[in-house]
Amino acid sequence: MPQSSLTNLFLEGTLTAEEYTYMSTTSRFIYYFITQTSEEYNALCHVFEKDPLNLGRLKLLHTTLNREALSLQRILDVLASNRPVVKALCADFKARVTRPQGTPAPPTNQDIITNIKKLGLNTLDTLALLAMVKFNSAVLKTNFYKSRKSSISFRLDPEVMDVNDMWPVTPYGIFFVMSSEFQGFHLRFRDVSRGGIRLIRSRSSGNYQTNMASQFAENYGLAFTQNKKNKDIPEFGSKGTVLLNLDSQQNDFLCFKKYISGLLDLLVLRDENIQVDRQR
Repeated sequence: MPQSSLTNLFLEGTLTAEEYTYMSTTSRFIYYFITQTSEEYNALCHVFEKDPLNLGRLKLLHTTLNREALSLQRILDVLASNRPVVKALCADFKARVTRPQGTPAPPTNQDIITNIKKLGLNTLDTLALLAMVKFNSAVLKTNFYKSRKSSISFRLDPEVMDVNDMWPVTPYGIFFVMSSEFQGFHLRFRDVSRGGIRLIRSRSSGNYQTNMASQFAENYGLAFTQNKKNKDIPEFGSKGTVLLNLDSQQNDFLCFKKYISGLLDLLVLRDENIQVDRQR
């Protein structure tokens, strides 16, 4: 995992390696998949319905403000400040992804939701913790408990994306891959899909923050466009993005191999610690 404000908690023994990895990966899920809209925003979207240029500007502004309101650092601070409930969420995650093959997924843990709401946090911080409950339910497959791996990878239920103006079509598959040098996504619109992989470099810290904020939206747009391009051939569209961490700009080939390795763990590997995909 990349170093963060959680690293010292791990080094001093406050967090186990498992909890540290879980918090590091779920913080990215929260960052990309929390959506908060208002009546005013929806009304403006309706006003600009026939003006795609300004509608795009509005959506970009909305995404930027959301990212600023709930930055990755703020998410990490919320997780670090509420370790008891996060530890319970980590245990819930483990119970779900290590259950015997063929066993149906347990229902959403309502006790954890109740405990989160009892914390008395503000709306955004509460949403961040509730998103971890959503993450646990959304993981269809992961190599988290595989003993040897070069990256952490998850296949997520595409239903985490609500169909709306920004996401007009729900993908068939969403994959998230992360290591100490990069984070990556892969989206595909059918089981058999074809598309490329984009490597994203950053010139500065500010450029990296911008690239990170827009990575998932960019990946979706690339895959969606590729799907339209492939409309007359058997393969549907897919795309992947690999965002290099700021201190790993020259490790492009290593990051590419780790990204592919994480995907192959979920696509073709047979390992007792990696479950068959849960049915949607």
